[in-house]
Parts: sequence; C-alpha cells; structure tokens
Amino acid sequence: MDKEGKSVVYVCRFNGEGGDWRRGVFALLDASWAVGLSGRLGGAKRVLIKPNLVEAIRPPVTTPVGLTSAIVDYIREKSPETELIVGDGTGAAEHE
Repeated sequence: MDKEGKSVVYVCRFNGEGGDWRRGVFALLDASWAVGLSGRLGGAKRVLIKPNLVEAIRPPVTTPVGLTSAIVDYIREKSPETELIVGDGTGAAEHE
C-alpha cells in the first residue's frame, strides 16, 4: 500500500544481462521514470512479491530465482523495516 493506504502493483519485464540481476533491478527500481519504488517504500509495513514460480519450467516461462532474490535485496536495503512476503500459487494444469 502507498502512503494513502491504496494498494500498489508494479509489473516489470527486465532481461538480466549476464545474470547480473542485482545491478539491473536496482537501477530499474530506483529510476523515477520507470518505477521509483524506493520513494514509495517509506513507511510500508508489508510488501508482497509475486514471482511466477508456479511450474518447474525454465525461464522465461517462470521468473528466474536470481531476479526474485535481487528484488528482495533491493527492498531489504531500501526499507529494512518492511515485512517481505514472497507468495505464489500453483499454476499446474495437470494434477497427479
């Protein structure tokens, strides 16, 4: 939620160059023209990160774990008091 108590959702597509997710994610999330997330984190009690990790399929179908980790690192660095939740659900079309 933002400072007015409204939920905020960010959807970004980013291709990590050479697996350096941290550098790219930090630059993108800091950029006010793109997301400017650091300015919105102040006072946030809780942030839900919803990666697409619902199937055992390699990226780009699923979110690279390194990308999710870089987002967690970013939020922990910019807003250490914010509770982080990484949540996902099953997307399996078939059940055993």
